[in-house]
Amino acid sequence: RMLPYDEVVPKVKAIFGNMIGGSLQSSKWDRRVEAMAAVETILKGYSLNPGSPDVPATPNRVRKRHMDSFKCCCALLYHALNDKILPIVFQAHSLYRACFESCETVMLQHELKAAMTILLTFVIRRLGDSNARLHESACSLVVFCAALPSCGLPMVLSGLREHGRIADPSADSKAPMQLSSGAVAAPGRIRPERIGRAVKRDLEGALTCLERLLDCHEVDGWDAEDVGPFFLAGLQCPEEKMRNRAIRVAVLLRRQVGHDSVMPMLSSLRQAQQDMIMKEFEVDEELGGAEDDSSGEELVLSAEQSMGLVVMGMGIKPGAAVQSSNGKFDDEDAFMDAILEDTDQVFAGAHNVVDDVSPHGRKRGPMLPEDEFEELLMDSHDSLYEITAGGHQQLG
Repeated sequence: RMLPYDEVVPKVKAIFGNMIGGSLQSSKWDRRVEAMAAVETILKGYSLNPGSPDVPATPNRVRKRHMDSFKCCCALLYHALNDKILPIVFQAHSLYRACFESCETVMLQHELKAAMTILLTFVIRRLGDSNARLHESACSLVVFCAALPSCGLPMVLSGLREHGRIADPSADSKAPMQLSSGAVAAPGRIRPERIGRAVKRDLEGALTCLERLLDCHEVDGWDAEDVGPFFLAGLQCPEEKMRNRAIRVAVLLRRQVGHDSVMPMLSSLRQAQQDMIMKEFEVDEELGGAEDDSSGEELVLSAEQSMGLVVMGMGIKPGAAVQSSNGKFDDEDAFMDAILEDTDQVFAGAHNVVDDVSPHGRKRGPMLPEDEFEELLMDSHDSLYEITAGGHQQLG
């Protein structure tokens, strides 16, 4: 039974001190965050300093201190994980991790599992939140719980199924699943036309967290039958983003359990969907093979191979053209570059086009040779004289 917040504070004062308990009663959220951070520091110090030098700690005394601290922290987390102020929720996630890390070796497994069953539900509720930082914090905490012996992967998958409105695969396949939006679907199936915004958000959060779990090397014990409902539910969503996530889940699951274990999961799909997923499997194999073939040696490129290559935003300068002693170029590309440079100089000398810049910073037009400029000026003077003498009739 979780205690009300007014009854939790006195227990915090008795175990962690009056100053920390008084800060938890403050109306300012930053004071409450500092108090929870102080509790986290104390819990981390238990493993480093189990007893004081003056009063040696016996095993029973250490276990009793850990049990009291663990129960007090769980009661505090019950309220902090459901708080509406984000800094308090983030600090609660950090305290959650420190609480189970420091007390895992002292507490009994059934005690840890009982506390985890209640508190993990509040963490999973944050998956798919519009605040990306909150979603990532909750997702990393779920991965942490899946790697703990007291929690394990089955408990996490059960919470994700409940969060994503996905039925348990071990249940009766004929029993319908009632979604919060009012739609009725078979286990692992969702009617796309009746999916509400909240259902999409929760399902996307569950699929994103499942990707992280499948990509984590510390989590093992995967079974295709447990992940299949997530894959089928995501594949039937109308959004392409959700379908891509479902396919990504299938690809990661294939890495964990093998190709033969995944194939029964695809048997209920259309042939076009099966072909698309098999193509993704082939692409993943090619990318995996390319990663395995890499030897880690430094790659050295020649001047020809480095043309146009950009590394860290800087273009690699090609090597200079090497000219032999007989005056010929060894590189054909360098020879063509030299021809183009000579051609540019010929045209520049023929037209004598010079770009000039005015004192005001404006770029002037091209300048003509002096003889052509004088000839053009004389023609303009004669035309102007004829126009004035002929009554504004332009001649020639």
